[in-house]
Order: sequence, then C-alpha cells, then structure tokens
Amino acid sequence: TLGVEPISTQNFGWRANVTYDRNRMVISKLNVAPFTTGARGNAGDPGSFFIQEGAVFGEYSGERFLRSLSELEDQIALLSEAGEMYEGVSIDEYQMNYDGYVIPKGTEGTAYEVPVKQYKEDGTPATVTVGDANADFNIALANTFRIFDFTIYTLFDWKKGGDIYNLTNQWMYRDYRAADMDQAGKLDYQKKTTNYYAALYNVNTYNNHFVEDGTYLKLRELGVYYNMNPKLLGRVLNGFIEQVKIGFIGRNLWTLDNYKGFDPEVGSTEGNGDSTVQSWDEFNYPNFRTMS
Repeated sequence: TLGVEPISTQNFGWRANVTYDRNRMVISKLNVAPFTTGARGNAGDPGSFFIQEGAVFGEYSGERFLRSLSELEDQIALLSEAGEMYEGVSIDEYQMNYDGYVIPKGTEGTAYEVPVKQYKEDGTPATVTVGDANADFNIALANTFRIFDFTIYTLFDWKKGGDIYNLTNQWMYRDYRAADMDQAGKLDYQKKTTNYYAALYNVNTYNNHFVEDGTYLKLRELGVYYNMNPKLLGRVLNGFIEQVKIGFIGRNLWTLDNYKGFDPEVGSTEGNGDSTVQSWDEFNYPNFRTMS
C-alpha cells in the first residue's frame, strides 16, 4: 500500500492511495490421498478442483478440446496402434475451425463439425488442468479530491487475470439458449449446428470451452460530498450545529470486462469451496449497484 498527497492548498487538495496484492498458493504437502473438492456440474460429478501434492490451489480440472494441429499430431502418435482410435489416420484429415478448435477437415459449418477432445493412452477423455482462478494481481486505486467545500472520492478496482468457469453458460448450451448459439449476422462458414454446441456442452462435464478470463476494471465507489461552510453554520442557532455534510455515494457503478456472464466478480461456496478462490459462475446474482 502506498499513499501520497501531491497537492494540499486552502481550496484544493488531492490524496491518492494505491493497494497491490498478488497471491500464489501451492499444495506443498498432503498427508491424505489426492481428492477433488469444490463446485460441480452434476450431482454425481467430482469437484472442480483436484487436490494433490505439488498442485496449485485454485486450478480447475476438466476435459479439453484441442486448440492446435500440433496437439493433434501428438495425440495421433499416442493412439495410432492397431485397434486404436487413430489407426491409419493422418493429420491431413483435420483442420482448425473459426472458433480455434481442431475439427475433421471439410466439416466446418455442417452437422458433422465437432471439436476433437484430448485423450489418454487408454482412449478415454483426459482430465487435465483447464484454468486457474488465481489472479495475476489486484490493484485498488483510491483518490480523494477536495475542491473548496466539495469532496469527491473515487475507488477503482483492477483485477488482472484469473479464470472463471462459466457453468451458467454451459447449462444454456444444453437448452439452446446461450447467446453464443445465435447465428444471426454470421458468415456461412462461421455458422454452427446444434450438434457442434452439444459436443461443447459435453453433458455438463467441465471443459476448457467454458473457462473465461476474469479480468475486470470496476468503479467500485464514487462519493460526492458538500461540507457546509463553518462560517455559515456559525450563524445558525448560535453555532449549535458544528458540521453538516451532504453527499451521494454510488457503489459498483461501472465495469469494464470481456466476460460473457453478468459479473466477472463471481464466486461460489458450493462443495465446501471458498468463494474468494473458487471463481465459479452457476446462476449467481451479480453484485448489486447501490446509490444513496
């Protein structure tokens, strides 16, 4: 935390305070068998956080759709023996689509377009780290301006990085109500069928498609106050009233972000999780905007 007062005169003053924090958590020792905890997509699913020695606390686990042809090359090499899923298959039979996923060549925009998953050696979908809820850093900047008898206070919060799992959006894929699925205004090759979105929905199993960047900048608080001149108050009731302060306070007035949900400042305590770490969006109410 750092505070400065660069200007202080009789009629004008400015004080600024900045707070910075960066948090990193690693499970250095675990005296029990690895386990999962935290929020889940379906009642019988494991928790979204995999707890094991050496892991970063706050990393999401889930299935993953491939994001490059080089990843697919490695997967073909892993599963190309006789009887395995990529026997006799060439990398030339695949391409990247508009969304940045690997798909079978020539299927983009058709009912046969489906993204390719990452698989393990036994041919089952791999469960890997798909995101990290820990922010790169957080900065809060508070400014207080004094202009004659007025005081203006602003507080901005900036969170850089930190992933959010948008389960709300994933559920919307199931019901074909997600905004992503609106095909209006898209070019033909960009349009997708319900089969494509059903594959990404993945029967509500966690996957990298629904991990989003949680970066935001917020005007956390704005206050405007008028401090009645003491000389004027001295004339009222012979100075019985020493101070009168009239003001407006607004909180959560403005947010800049690229998050698809209502509010990137989201958390969940589901599955014994901690909402300060578990950035999990499951039909959460956004933070309220208040003015008083």
